[in-house]
Amino acid sequence: MNDARREEIRRALAGAIARSRLAAGKTQEQVAEVLEIGPEAISRIERGVVDPPITRLFELAELFGVGIGELVVPPSDLEADQARMMARLLSGLSAPDREHVIEIAVLAAKHLREKAAASTRTKR
Repeated sequence: MNDARREEIRRALAGAIARSRLAAGKTQEQVAEVLEIGPEAISRIERGVVDPPITRLFELAELFGVGIGELVVPPSDLEADQARMMARLLSGLSAPDREHVIEIAVLAAKHLREKAAASTRTKR
């Protein structure tokens, strides 16, 4: 495996860990405390500076309430998988907060559709 591929894998893993931590509603400090390591260690893992050992990946998956596959497999572009991730992000929020997040997502989606449509029109 070449260095570029290693870096790509490291970044994907780091991003998955950070996304899963945020979806679980945990701070780096909280994760570090549970794992009995320094918060800087979590930061280095989430930035892809260090590769966590496989045992640490299992600990993180358990702590975040996800399967190990969600940490080591790149994010899916399937709508059903993305919907499950959004549902996890919304869980634990109050009804007004969930409504607020959904409102933001609706506005963002509308903006991106309009941007894509404008880009298509300018290419003609």
